[in-house]
Amino acid sequence: MSAFYPNFNIDALKQFAIETVAAEHRSRNAIGGTKQSNTDVQPRILSCRNINWGGDEMIMIEFDPESLPLGPRTMMAHFPIGRPGMTTQALIGMTATMRTIRLRSQLQLVIPQVYGFKDFLPNPIGAEVVLLQKIAGHPLDEVWHTLPGHRRLRIVAKVTEFLLAMFNYRSDIMNTELQGSSTGGMNTSAIAGNRELLLAPAFDQGPLATLPPQSAVGSIEEYLRALSSRVDRVFALPETNQAARKSNHPDEPPLSDEDVARIRETWKRLARLIPFHIGGFYLPNTLSKEAYEMARKVLQSPQFGIFHSDMQMSRFIVDFSGPLITYSSGEGGATWTEPDVIVGLTGWEHARWAPLWSCARMPKWLQPHITPGEIVPWERQSYYRSMIMAMVARPGAVPHSLDWIIAYVYGATERWFEGCLSSHWRFRGTIEVLLTRLKFYWAKHKPEVAFPLPVGKAYTAIAQTSASIPMGGPKPAQTNEEEKRIAKGKRKSKSKAG
Repeated sequence: MSAFYPNFNIDALKQFAIETVAAEHRSRNAIGGTKQSNTDVQPRILSCRNINWGGDEMIMIEFDPESLPLGPRTMMAHFPIGRPGMTTQALIGMTATMRTIRLRSQLQLVIPQVYGFKDFLPNPIGAEVVLLQKIAGHPLDEVWHTLPGHRRLRIVAKVTEFLLAMFNYRSDIMNTELQGSSTGGMNTSAIAGNRELLLAPAFDQGPLATLPPQSAVGSIEEYLRALSSRVDRVFALPETNQAARKSNHPDEPPLSDEDVARIRETWKRLARLIPFHIGGFYLPNTLSKEAYEMARKVLQSPQFGIFHSDMQMSRFIVDFSGPLITYSSGEGGATWTEPDVIVGLTGWEHARWAPLWSCARMPKWLQPHITPGEIVPWERQSYYRSMIMAMVARPGAVPHSLDWIIAYVYGATERWFEGCLSSHWRFRGTIEVLLTRLKFYWAKHKPEVAFPLPVGKAYTAIAQTSASIPMGGPKPAQTNEEEKRIAKGKRKSKSKAG
């Protein structure tokens, strides 16, 4: 029994792992050309224990090396959480895609191999499971505090390679690469890439996960409109409507009809701003004509890069057993040689294709924020972000590194707006506050264009007036200023009549 997963059939999991590792060993035997007979492989499990690895709770299965001379000696049983079947298929599909990128780019980046999986229920284990390679090394959050500065900088350099590799692998649609089969095997000849669905946290919040998944989209505007329509989708059906009104906090009451009406109105207001946030609207007029056009093309690119939405520190696995590399303490300083760092990244069920301005982000542990007890203090976060920018901008960087810089620097407002559209509907009040801030930002950067929405007190006054008028009732009441003008006119008329 597993303390993490007490309801799963661990004996069935062990049997599945034994069958999977035996098949993997046989394939290695065939490749290696050894004389050992396939029938000689009888894997024996030494241990099966809970472990936090790669940002998730998993079960690590260790095999007796004598029973598997060619390995693998260890497998990680990962139980994806999300949409039934599809989250597991996303992990398999996006992992395969990233391993292809790694081979094509010839980078020293490690993506865990998928040995086997079961992506549908019911099955003997009682859960969907993916058997992953345990890549060598330790989660970055566990070792960061022990590392000297030059090691940390080298890790940041390898993380930069990941960011650029994902950014530069393009697709003409926004989707999640799905791979899987009802048999739970890796028969790739029978598996066709599914390019029709877009799995993302915003589309699977709460009861949205019980609705049909979001279809793939072919443009930035389609993507933003899909985000804006989530609220109407979830409140359109009685069963999801009631579930969406509930809160996870017992002291917070369910949303009322008035709350729901306001929420839907706020997201409709956001939708009116979509044409201004597909990319390029906020580009400064001080750019040269050539630079302006280059930046606009990047921000509005009809092709999309890969975005890993959960690049937390624990998902990066670091191993200091790479080729020897020479370090220097500075000009004229000491030099020394030591093994290079090899960096791996897990959690590929959280990856998908997205607009280039959305892909151009720092990993979560380097994004600007101040949190007590943060492993990387906010001052150092800023330092490492500047190092990434310098690495991307250096001469000889990979192709399209300039595009990454453009998307990162000039796509900030688009990412901000994407975050507003992706927010949970209970943050409606926060969104309205943010719209007031957007208006100030808009006025500063695009004063020649009128902001298309009333915000703040102006919007509140309109909303209160609209709420007080029954359906089919009289014409809207005048604002306070209009009432004052009317009253003043009446007083003048009376004085003239007197």
